[in-house]
Amino acid sequence: MFTRNLDSGVWMSSDGLTESVDGDTVQEICAAAEELAAVNGNVEQVDATTTVQSLPPEDMSERASWACAEKIILDCLETGNEMVDLTDLGIRSLPSSLVAPLRYLTKHPQLDAVPPSQEAYSPLVPSVKLFLSRNQLRHVPSAIFNLDNLTVLSLRNNNLLELPWAIGRMLNLIELNVGGNKLRCLPWEILNLLNTGRLNVLSTHPNPFFEPYLVSAQGKETKEFERGAALLASVSEPPQSQRDIIKQQTPSVPSNTEYLAGSMVTFFNPDGSHHRASPIFNASHQQDTVERLRVAPHDYRPIAPSTINTTPSLIELALQSCTRATRLPDLSEYVPQDRSSSLFRLTHELDASREYGPRSCAICDRDYVLARTEWVEWRDCLPFGNMEQSLMQLAHGKYRVPFLRRGCSWRCVPTYPDAK
Repeated sequence: MFTRNLDSGVWMSSDGLTESVDGDTVQEICAAAEELAAVNGNVEQVDATTTVQSLPPEDMSERASWACAEKIILDCLETGNEMVDLTDLGIRSLPSSLVAPLRYLTKHPQLDAVPPSQEAYSPLVPSVKLFLSRNQLRHVPSAIFNLDNLTVLSLRNNNLLELPWAIGRMLNLIELNVGGNKLRCLPWEILNLLNTGRLNVLSTHPNPFFEPYLVSAQGKETKEFERGAALLASVSEPPQSQRDIIKQQTPSVPSNTEYLAGSMVTFFNPDGSHHRASPIFNASHQQDTVERLRVAPHDYRPIAPSTINTTPSLIELALQSCTRATRLPDLSEYVPQDRSSSLFRLTHELDASREYGPRSCAICDRDYVLARTEWVEWRDCLPFGNMEQSLMQLAHGKYRVPFLRRGCSWRCVPTYPDAK
């Protein structure tokens, strides 16, 4: 039996399966895990995955959190429990090797009744529900995006700076909760899940999302978007022709997401550095303060800083070759940790592509490693359910969500048909 947790916005377990693990239970689990490790010299694993004993934790508290998480996961694998509750364990980073065994979770047949009920002969494919709420995660482990049977994912109340584009692969995801983090925007791939996948519950607030602001024809900054139905002021209200073009560019966008506005385009050099002639914004800023972005007027026409060449650069081709190399070491460990250097940016993007897989251009759908263009689009993501409650929340701007789009070349930019 499940009940609605009003704070989290996702279905949580009832008293039979508590929402989180209390302090006494955590201590018991950790003590059992340490006792098992002392007796066997290891912790039992599925499919020869890396054990907690071989992981490099930063301190003993992190080690204890991993031991608790591993014990819970192993118990779920043994009992066929689809509810994997890792809530409130103080996890700062979660190794993919701990999550990966959930791919092999199988429901146990219910043979208690005599004669067996029809449910006993139903498919044993599980609907995994993973709860990682109220931890301290800064990154989502890549193994989560390989869980084909994951239907509920709660990442509420962590320290996430961004969500990987790999979330677009989770076509069986029904509920996603990312509220209470430090997200500036969401990846564009989430919108595809609303159309091609099964996602119908998307909880995104609170987060320090990019806030749009308008500039009048006289060059004066106006107030923020009016809430409710008048989110776009008349000075920047795009004509219907522009909205039609946007829908043609993104045919996979579901009908329950209404386009509101878009930012101006940022252009990047072949080495991934920002081109000085274009606006800049930081989609993964570590501050909790809200950053405001200027809305592009309806006649805005993105113009590349120089001649457009759609051929991938030598740097891009080299990075793509590195992502396909199976024995290539982690290059980021061998470069200076200077975030302003081009080498640091290149290795960072390379590591992300190797961990989460290739990402596709938002315009031409071509795979790439280094983005050459970037912009934000605000959309109203109207939820399903109680219409009166939805309208009340919409009136407070709750469903105005920014989505980050990236292009693989300077030609891959949004088209504004009324540009002069």
